[in-house]
Amino acid sequence: MINKSDRCSIWECFCQILILISLMCLYIY
Repeated sequence: MINKSDRCSIWECFCQILILISLMCLYIY
């Protein structure tokens, strides 16, 4: 059972991970 809401949450997590990676890059540079 795959719900749209689940997909949304997955995308949110993905976005959060991307933001974290970008912040780490900023700190490194």
